[in-house]
Amino acid sequence: VEDTRKFAFGVLLTLAGAITSIFAFAGTWLLRKRWQRYWLLWVYIYLMPIPYYLIIVGFRYQSSLLAFVLIPASFFLAELVSRRPKSG
Repeated sequence: VEDTRKFAFGVLLTLAGAITSIFAFAGTWLLRKRWQRYWLLWVYIYLMPIPYYLIIVGFRYQSSLLAFVLIPASFFLAELVSRRPKSG
């Protein structure tokens, strides 16, 4: 029973990571048009994780990069909600 719970939790985390990655890619695609305006955000998203990943955390803990992936994913969701037609 314990192994089944761990497996199910691992599957759930994998799905959450895949969905977040898809949203992050879409957010990056939207941000590419705004490079000049958000250049500091690009540096934070794509350059800051490199030393964090290589030096502080190590190669084993890839999920710790989720905080950096959430930035473009959040941008995509915010854009999606703002473009939704208003009802009422």
